Amino acid sequence: MKKKQLTKSRSSLIGAALLGLASMPGTATAIVPAGTQEASGAISVPACSAPLIDDFSVGTYRSPDLVVGTDAASQAAPVLGGRRTTDFTSGLRNPYAMPATLVIPGDGKAPLVASTGYQGNSRLRLWYGFDKNRQLVPLNANLSCFDRFRVRIAGSDQSLNIVVQVKSGSAVSVYQSGTNTVGAMPAGGTIDFKLSTFTNDDLGAPPVDWKDIDRILLQVQPTVQVGIAPFGSIDYAIARFDLARPAAS
Repeated sequence: MKKKQLTKSRSSLIGAALLGLASMPGTATAIVPAGTQEASGAISVPACSAPLIDDFSVGTYRSPDLVVGTDAASQAAPVLGGRRTTDFTSGLRNPYAMPATLVIPGDGKAPLVASTGYQGNSRLRLWYGFDKNRQLVPLNANLSCFDRFRVRIAGSDQSLNIVVQVKSGSAVSVYQSGTNTVGAMPAGGTIDFKLSTFTNDDLGAPPVDWKDIDRILLQVQPTVQVGIAPFGSIDYAIARFDLARPAAS
């Protein structure tokens, strides 16, 4: 990935480098193409997706207190694809063996809340497009009538590295866009990822096919500065992950 393609600082590359085909949960099943073959030979395109990906109001989850390792879970919910797959990792840096926790109330009271102990570190991955056994169930989502992903942070006591990744049914490559927030956001804020900023490392890859997106990943972790260890001990809350139309810019 070229440095100029990320929207903020060089440290976005670190979060982005953690992603890729090998990081997806489970073993992928065969990709199912979007649309169906009609008698005329044309491929029908599904109607554009609803804008909401996840508002964390349904699908209760609480991780164990993690000192080191990853808690992998899955929650049925009215989200894009019908299921949210979570990977919450602690111990990337944890000198005092402090526990980290992830809570999704799931009782209609958003937001999702992640908390990491003193000088600890954590990473959250939220996947959409997998079943309860963590096997790929392609979303076949048409996102072409939107122009951006939108992450609504309810609050954060430190800067965050946030990456959104997509995989379409018509390409082998994955595409992603990342950013670093600037400082703490005690009152929250909205972070946009324009579809035009999604890139990958394969210079020969076709453009993203936004009419056929099979899986989506949202990854959140503390901002990591190049050459400097993560400060850690971060707490943050996410209220909503969705899409926005150009008119909502």
